[in-house]
Amino acid sequence: MANVVIPENPEFNEALRIIETEDLVHANVVNPMFRTLLLNTIYLERRVAKMIERIDTLAIDNTYGGPELSADANIVDASAQFSVIRKTSSTASVQTLFQKAIDSLRKGLYSLLIRVKVNSNSNNGGLIELNVTSGGAILETRTITANMFERAGVYQTFGLNVELNDTVTITARLLKNSANITVSVDYVMLQPAQTAITSL
Repeated sequence: MANVVIPENPEFNEALRIIETEDLVHANVVNPMFRTLLLNTIYLERRVAKMIERIDTLAIDNTYGGPELSADANIVDASAQFSVIRKTSSTASVQTLFQKAIDSLRKGLYSLLIRVKVNSNSNNGGLIELNVTSGGAILETRTITANMFERAGVYQTFGLNVELNDTVTITARLLKNSANITVSVDYVMLQPAQTAITSL
């Protein structure tokens, strides 16, 4: 049987034509049914591969950590996915942990997640302020306190839901706090709300 030439973009074909031949090994004979089944199989395999690739892309494309999140993310932490941002609170000033602008989003409801840890979880004063803005307007804000962490020294994910247009800026600030709490930020993730799990 002759080799079947696989086109670059095969199409799915529901029609299976069968021919009869007594010369099944002749180099110029290709059974159309076999060829159609083969091309259909390849078509489906490629479609599935593209779907998996798309799912993987949607799952990770909106995760920002390390230098992509902030130039200050330069601390190696074995418990973190990325190099982390690490700062200690004080009464002197509010400190910016990161400010990340994201564009080309699909309009809709999103879950914003931040993975972070603290070295002490006994203080109940405001510690981290998470802001979502677009066009200069504040869309959503959440304040995280140290005692919201179940354990000190262990990363925990916090989040909020927010309706977004195509551009957004995510800002996290370390608030004035007299407890001198060290905060480590691993990453921030922005995902469509129907596919993400939000820690509230």
